[in-house]
Amino acid sequence: MIIINNLVAGYGSKKVLNQIDWSLDQGMIHGLVGLNGSGKTTLLKTMYGLLTPMSGTMKLDDKPFNKKFISLLETEPYFYHGINGKEYLSLFKSYGDFQFNSDEWASLFQLPLMELIDNYSTGMRKKLALLGIIKSNKPFLLLDEPFNGLDLEASRVLTAVLKRMKNDGKTILITSHMLETLTNLCDRIHYLKNGIIQKTYFPEDLSLINKEIFHELDQHIENKIDGLLES
Repeated sequence: MIIINNLVAGYGSKKVLNQIDWSLDQGMIHGLVGLNGSGKTTLLKTMYGLLTPMSGTMKLDDKPFNKKFISLLETEPYFYHGINGKEYLSLFKSYGDFQFNSDEWASLFQLPLMELIDNYSTGMRKKLALLGIIKSNKPFLLLDEPFNGLDLEASRVLTAVLKRMKNDGKTILITSHMLETLTNLCDRIHYLKNGIIQKTYFPEDLSLINKEIFHELDQHIENKIDGLLES
């Protein structure tokens, strides 16, 4: 069980996460949704340790979080200049006895490993970063917008891979603006609003998710449009 108690985090004196109390069952795929600025990325960075919380505790199996067991995919992954895809993947070590064949995995994602990353498209960079996460084979994966930039085929490949990784016992937390992707993939979907987890949904709650989350999003958009048209 992953348990977060009274988590407060942000930037400088600005609080983004506001006393989050949250528990995540392991061996599942969890989705995290919310409007832009709701704190999704801040939460993942805090869980990984890139941001130091102002207060609160985070435990994995009753022990403090340890990056040894966690991988983080950032929305815009960083790459060194002047190296190719294969050299990038060589920087990652596999946790446990996982055997990773970079050429076969690259073929699955249709990724040219011998090409310089500087020449990669946005989608190719996202695929490469995902391969690094897969190779690491950590028990707990934090994936910030993993489907952004992927084409339809790559998205379906990633969905199948994540389901297989879950079946192998991994716990996966995904943020996405594409709610339909999460409802087809996740065992739980958690709604982040005003810096706290407002509600957790189950797959069978699809109609409720559409009603509660999409309604708020649509209202948010309509209010912005009304303000622009009236100005």
